[in-house]
Amino acid sequence: MRSGVHLTNSTARGILVALTHYIRLLTLAQAHRTWWSQRTLQAARAKLKMLVADEFLVERRFLVHPELPLLEPVLRWKPGQPTPECGPVSYQLRNRWTDSVVPTVCYLATRKAAKLYGGFSGGSRRDGLLRHPFQATHDVHVSALYLRLLKSEPEAAKRWIPEEKLELQNHGGKLFDAVIVNASGVPERVVEFGGGYRVTRVKILHGECARKALPYELW
Repeated sequence: MRSGVHLTNSTARGILVALTHYIRLLTLAQAHRTWWSQRTLQAARAKLKMLVADEFLVERRFLVHPELPLLEPVLRWKPGQPTPECGPVSYQLRNRWTDSVVPTVCYLATRKAAKLYGGFSGGSRRDGLLRHPFQATHDVHVSALYLRLLKSEPEAAKRWIPEEKLELQNHGGKLFDAVIVNASGVPERVVEFGGGYRVTRVKILHGECARKALPYELW
């Protein structure tokens, strides 16, 4: 069976676990640099298409702003530090978007993959659809943050709790893009992609994290 062959491959498993437990989507460029950096982009797409053919992934195009570098958080805060100046933070977040959206190849897990790995599929109940398709740029950048962590702190990446899982646990509170928990499951760091947050959104994020005494990174 073709799918059985694919799923014995650690790379295929890594991609499907990422897309059913940690992130909503994955661009072709992200998959290439994370799992096939020594091969061509065309070779990476051919591998992904094998998973599409076996109905574990769906390939879609979304209108997405080109991915930002995300080398350092715009704001990093922890309890005991002064309240940040939210105005300059918001200005930096809003003024980094200089390029127009472009059609971008993305991959999402199917319900078949979600059932196999016990996770979710693209944030939607229907294959290939995002729950909030107009937030594809946001989802791409959250994926970039997870993949960055996967490279730099692989053990911490295993403790990344995405919004989908937080939604089940947090009734009515602020939903963060992701929370990294410790070995006991206690939150130890909030990770938030700020997009183009205005001052009010930055203040809300800070207030919620300060109230819960949670360190956070705003990218």
